Amino acid sequence: MEDCEDGTCLFYNHRLGTEPETPQRSTVQQIRQYCLMCSDNNRKEVRSCGARENCALWSFRFGCTPKTWTRVKRRVNQPRKLLLPGLG
Repeated sequence: MEDCEDGTCLFYNHRLGTEPETPQRSTVQQIRQYCLMCSDNNRKEVRSCGARENCALWSFRFGCTPKTWTRVKRRVNQPRKLLLPGLG
């Protein structure tokens, strides 16, 4: 990985485990960008990506860590109280 010379790669600045000198997107945001490029900017295709076994980046394809994704998904899908006008 240290010998990598592909300076156009989204992950080039992260290959040595150090932060780049100039602020850029976070690593998970760069993974999201990579997944979108891989699927021709088709968000539905990123969501239904079948490369789970072959891609080390699969768990990060939504632009956040898997732990964060699980927490957000749980919060969005939890039952909500039904608020009716006049019944306060």
